[in-house]
Amino acid sequence: LVPIPPYIHALAWQAFADFLNPIFKILGLSPLGMRGWGASCWVWLMALAPFAISLVLIGLESIDREIIEAGRIQFNDPRLFWGILLPLPRPYILAAGGLLFVLSLTDYSIASLFQMNSYALEIFAEFSAHNQPGRALFLSLPILLISFAAIALVQAPLKSATLNPIWQRRALAQNWRWPGWF
Repeated sequence: LVPIPPYIHALAWQAFADFLNPIFKILGLSPLGMRGWGASCWVWLMALAPFAISLVLIGLESIDREIIEAGRIQFNDPRLFWGILLPLPRPYILAAGGLLFVLSLTDYSIASLFQMNSYALEIFAEFSAHNQPGRALFLSLPILLISFAAIALVQAPLKSATLNPIWQRRALAQNWRWPGWF
């Protein structure tokens, strides 16, 4: 689902809401209104979720197997997950979050589909109305500064991150043993 454009996700969720609304009407529930920031945030979440999960999995797969097996001597698997498996790939998870933040900050398509204004849309409208790139650049400075700050914040932890290439890894000695609640 990563290569599917976000506006296709928006159209699909709108069609799903249109499918559910007659059922809700029969049950006496209020229909799903696919307008506003709630619908826009939901579609963005669903559109970016495959990308975010892929980036987090890359971070989790980069953990050295010997660290996992050493931790298994001391802890059970859920405690190992919370104590070792989440803190070690934190730089990759932060980088994924920063990238998704910048992507969602600079895109206006989903918000405009759900009849909401965003600052990125104002920049586009200003350029369309006056055809002056300088004005559009001046208006985009706040987004550029926020984006640069977000990139700088998530880039600093990446310098200390270690990456264990997939071709140098071996399989775990034993499979994960997760409890039913986990």
